[in-house]
Amino acid sequence: MSRGAGLRRLVARLLPALMVLAVAAPVTMAGPGPAGPASRPAPAAAATTAARPGAKRPARKAKLSTGARQKRKGQTPAPPKGRPDRGVVDPAKLAAKAKVSTFALREERAGERRADSGKLTAAEQTADQIEKLLHTKLRDGTTSLYVADAATGKPLFSVYPDDPLNPASNVKLISSATALDILGPDYRYPTRLIGAPPDDAGVIDHDLYLLGSYDPTLGKAGLADLARQLAALGVTRLEGDVVVGPIPTRDGMYRTWGEVTVVAGAPGEHPTAKVSTPSEFIEVEVTATTAAKRKPAGKLTVTSEVYTDEGGHERLKLTVAGTIGRGRRLTRDIFIKERAQHTAHLLRAALRDLGIEVMGDVRVGALGDFVRGGVADGYLPMPLAEHLSDPAGTIIARVNKRSINWLADRMVVTAAAHKYGGEPSMAKAIDAMYAWLGRTTGLSRDDLVIDTGSGLSYKTELSARQLVAVLRAGLGLRDDDADGPADGVDPEDVHAAYHDSLAVGGVDGTLRRRFRGKHLKGHVIGKSGTLNRVIALSGLLEADNGRQVVFSIVTNGHKPSWKHRVREGHEQLVALLCDYLEHLPAPAPAELVTDETAPDAAVVAEDHGTYPPELDEEPAGDRDPEAVGGDADSADDERGSDDAE
Repeated sequence: MSRGAGLRRLVARLLPALMVLAVAAPVTMAGPGPAGPASRPAPAAAATTAARPGAKRPARKAKLSTGARQKRKGQTPAPPKGRPDRGVVDPAKLAAKAKVSTFALREERAGERRADSGKLTAAEQTADQIEKLLHTKLRDGTTSLYVADAATGKPLFSVYPDDPLNPASNVKLISSATALDILGPDYRYPTRLIGAPPDDAGVIDHDLYLLGSYDPTLGKAGLADLARQLAALGVTRLEGDVVVGPIPTRDGMYRTWGEVTVVAGAPGEHPTAKVSTPSEFIEVEVTATTAAKRKPAGKLTVTSEVYTDEGGHERLKLTVAGTIGRGRRLTRDIFIKERAQHTAHLLRAALRDLGIEVMGDVRVGALGDFVRGGVADGYLPMPLAEHLSDPAGTIIARVNKRSINWLADRMVVTAAAHKYGGEPSMAKAIDAMYAWLGRTTGLSRDDLVIDTGSGLSYKTELSARQLVAVLRAGLGLRDDDADGPADGVDPEDVHAAYHDSLAVGGVDGTLRRRFRGKHLKGHVIGKSGTLNRVIALSGLLEADNGRQVVFSIVTNGHKPSWKHRVREGHEQLVALLCDYLEHLPAPAPAELVTDETAPDAAVVAEDHGTYPPELDEEPAGDRDPEAVGGDADSADDERGSDDAE
């Protein structure tokens, strides 16, 4: 055997031992590397690697998260940093592990249980079926349920009834009740034209003042109504300016959205642009070009800028820039921040459309200065025309049936301004909502969290039991509302308007495509709610036999992709309640009891689900610029509508 062959055999025998030593020993680098010193020890875990081929490496000791350490110590996990939700869902409190508390068994065990003890009562069967839903369609996230007899408030079924969850747009149940309580269902917002009466020739020689009242629904139709009334007085000419008040949300239109429609020209030429609300206030400059391709690389943009013209009047300049594809027609949303000026210019255009000459322009001024100027000129300004909004009850029906976020906020903030004085603010609105809750349900700031009138927030905390109390108070089903609504407001009218404002299952609003079965269509009225990981439904269910229950179902923490499955679970749960009611005899007056004599509802569970900080799904351009946003997944034509199917 040659010397080389012997050396190879020796190396083959020693190689495994050398490899073991190489793994077990610290690694030494021959020279300084680019990132550090000449040598450094290997990680400690490397020294524990098994020497035998195929041996398993011991698992590293898992590092507990802060939430896990808190759970081990029996503490409530803190929410993750940077997230405005409540963080971690306790696995022990998931809907899939929830049990239904069945208070209805008390009646059945007292006299309705069948002789065969092996048979389940109707309430037990319903509870079992609800639990099956919790284990299937509602197993993702946490679901809270509370069901009570409508007339007595007696609890029937519950699951985690006191967990503080986010009910999304179910907050509108509170804000709409508060607004109706303060304003009354017949209240109308007035918008007036004030000035000098016309002379015999129909000429107004002075300025005309536009004074609003925070009407959130004022639009072009209302301005046209004012113009028609002025024409009916015989006015043919206005020598002065149209003066508008200095508070944009009071004297101007609140929703000053518009559209710019851009139509491509020939390749290389400028496209044409048209505004949906044209007036002398808006000027359009087009610098964009038409591309030879239908889908060019560049984009089309619309920007706005306010400037003062040579006459000292403010103007809004819209600039259409960029590129539009050949043969394309594009629409871009615009929001006009200068509400008051824009509204006054639209009024000026409406007057001209009716043949009234308007010689002056538009300017902003205080009412006091306007009146003093009129007196100095020898006349006392007087109301010449008045436009009234729809009744508050009709507006609240728009809010609740179609779940319009911006309108919900505006109604409750202006109602609160009526109650407390001063300009509308959300802070006053929150005070008014808590005041209504305290007076009608006994709930206080320490019991729940609300920070909007629309529910478009991830800070809201309400329980299903509290939502049922809100519904019973709003519908007038409680008998302990001693103080009643504002002076001059009939409580029965308020309760009727509140009832009529809710969506009807299978008929209208956000529930028009739900509850279409023959036993449910028209038998469910309520309010839905939707955010990314929030699905809620609260309402009143009436069976064919006249039995009524008030219910609230709130699910938090589910995956967004489960949204439709969760909604189906809520609908099936309501159907189970309807089946249960239909097995009971029709209610008799002797069965009615007051809240004070009803048995107390036991608390079944005490944790809540979570939800992420993502905003809802409202299309771009449909948001209220002074609110959080909107929540729409439907084709409703109301901007800012929420959670419609």
